[in-house]
Amino acid sequence: MPFETYNQFVTDYVYQISFAIMGKVRYIAEPMCVYRAYVPGSWSSRHMENDVNAEKQILKGEHKLLEDLNRWSEFKYDNWFKMRFYRRLCFFYQKVENYKKAKEVYWKSVEFNGIVPFFNCLREYRFLWRKQHHII
Repeated sequence: MPFETYNQFVTDYVYQISFAIMGKVRYIAEPMCVYRAYVPGSWSSRHMENDVNAEKQILKGEHKLLEDLNRWSEFKYDNWFKMRFYRRLCFFYQKVENYKKAKEVYWKSVEFNGIVPFFNCLREYRFLWRKQHHII
């Protein structure tokens, strides 16, 4: 793993991507642990609060992480890393209600991936429908 990634804020994410780059990744069908999302005071609960500045810092850190891992893989998976960042950026723009920018970076992510996942189509359709009908 690249040295730069050791000081990143999301170590499990770094390990998942690094191990996938290094070789085959195995799947264990049995539950091995429990992740308690959104427990008061936990990282995930603080992450979901509407603190835009904190969200920007997380996004910057994630971008640096993806760039470091992309460079470490010698850009072998360049399109995937770019697509992943643009998807994350799209979610950020949706959260801050900058829908024009969200749509722009969403289609940029599709440009790098080459496909539009069906799940994302449904989510975007619901999102745009709600916006059009002034529900959000």
